[in-house]
Amino acid sequence: MSDRCQHCQTQLAGKSFMVRERRNYCSDCFNKLFSHNCDGCHQTIGPGSRELSFGGKHFHDSCFRCGGCNTPLENKAVDSSGPKLLCRACATGSATPDTCHSCKRAIRPGAKKVDYKGKSWHENCFTCHRCMDTIGSQSFVPVGDEIFCVSCHQKKSSSRCYGCHKPIGEGGVVFQEHSYHRDCIVCTSCEKKLGHSKFETRGELIYCQECFNKKYAKKCAFCSEAIGAGSEYVTHDGKQWHTECFRCKRCRARLAGKSFVSKGEDMICADCAKK
Repeated sequence: MSDRCQHCQTQLAGKSFMVRERRNYCSDCFNKLFSHNCDGCHQTIGPGSRELSFGGKHFHDSCFRCGGCNTPLENKAVDSSGPKLLCRACATGSATPDTCHSCKRAIRPGAKKVDYKGKSWHENCFTCHRCMDTIGSQSFVPVGDEIFCVSCHQKKSSSRCYGCHKPIGEGGVVFQEHSYHRDCIVCTSCEKKLGHSKFETRGELIYCQECFNKKYAKKCAFCSEAIGAGSEYVTHDGKQWHTECFRCKRCRARLAGKSFVSKGEDMICADCAKK
């Protein structure tokens, strides 16, 4: 196999790449040539994503949802007669409509709405607790049972720690639009203080590097150690290796960016394969 991308001829040494029909492709070319675009979010469905197809259209599994009630449609009857895919209940009108938490009126199927913590609002009813402006689909900050737009929350709590709610003097840390004392930024798993350290995030959760790697990082197929964020690695046949661990089974020569032969679970360099 070549050590260049089959399509754009970019050198693949030290870079992650995909193999299709024994040909190497860089990630960009692989997505352009072989990956579909999701009809729900209009983003590329990459090699690591689970794809669902319906009526000639392609979806991320998380995007294949009813256009009325937002229920996942996988393994369910789907009505495609209209502009939106609908579950059977929404298509027949038998679905019980959500009730707006603010105005207490029904939210019609297909109407724009906001869902948060098991409650639903008409998009125009989802407003800031302080200024009463409509938040709609914009960013917001929840404080207890109250919802604030980002601007009002900054005015209300810019000088108080989001963790302990005590005043912040100097040297605070800002994370996801909230201010913290440095000692109040802690790892979700081990509670190590991270105010002076590098940390990783998953949604709103904060992790030290070690806990993040244990929980989320890919594992090297050779040494079983985590492949840290930003590290170079090689992908082949659904497995990953550190570039320094991706070696010939016989002579232990490094194989990243070089031709090799796959024999079962072993990788053999071109020279050893000829012997």
